Amino acid sequence: MKNKVFYYSDPVNDDFAENNIKTKPTPPDYVYIPRSTAFRAAAFLLYELAARPLTYLFIKAAYHQRFVNKAAFKKRGGAGCFIFGNHTLAAGDAFIPNHMTARKNYIVTSPDATSIKGLGTVVKMFGALPVPSTVSGTRKFTSAVGELVGKGKTVTIYPEAHIWPYYTGIRPFKEDSFRLPVMSGAPCYSFTNVYLRSRNPLRKRPVIKTYINGPFYPDERLPQKERIKDLRNKVYESMVKEAEKQEQYVTNVYIKK
Repeated sequence: MKNKVFYYSDPVNDDFAENNIKTKPTPPDYVYIPRSTAFRAAAFLLYELAARPLTYLFIKAAYHQRFVNKAAFKKRGGAGCFIFGNHTLAAGDAFIPNHMTARKNYIVTSPDATSIKGLGTVVKMFGALPVPSTVSGTRKFTSAVGELVGKGKTVTIYPEAHIWPYYTGIRPFKEDSFRLPVMSGAPCYSFTNVYLRSRNPLRKRPVIKTYINGPFYPDERLPQKERIKDLRNKVYESMVKEAEKQEQYVTNVYIKK
């Protein structure tokens, strides 16, 4: 892989996805959970027979990816949950969460995921949940996420919101995305992708080790605003701890302007 130098000014809002997608707002009538039997059957077959096995092969071949502490998910007792991770890959961030638990995973995405012509239905079948662009869309989005978690599904959120390729730190992120787990009372987990040097001297690309921590629960003793902040801090601190635990293999360099 070719290393790059990125110059940033705002660690919260700067984005280096470089996907050249012409983003379209999420329509106010977007259907997050289609009820059609035909759609549900097609989505199940596509996800289980194609997406899951192919993405598993991809993360193993491209990243030599390994999970640490997947057993933590057993502590939720089959309940639905939210999974928060660092946003440092394009394809990898779409694929890795699908292999943390046995049940289908859904991922909260930017409208980019559904803006690619001809692929909107496919990414919906894969479990993409584009963030709403309108007030009415927000109500539908919140209701859909609550329904999925209530049915025992996992919903992955990238609170950093923007991709910084192969960044080895944890960027500060807002509290907004922690309203959903506080509203539902569902458990939360963090995962941290750590980049390590390969034992193969000929390999230039880092290998990935994914550390999982949790469950973290909203503190019901606190007022809602403080509950959201407290949950955000628990997840953030767990991610920072894993990112700093061992020396990471730095490829891309990020320099503050």
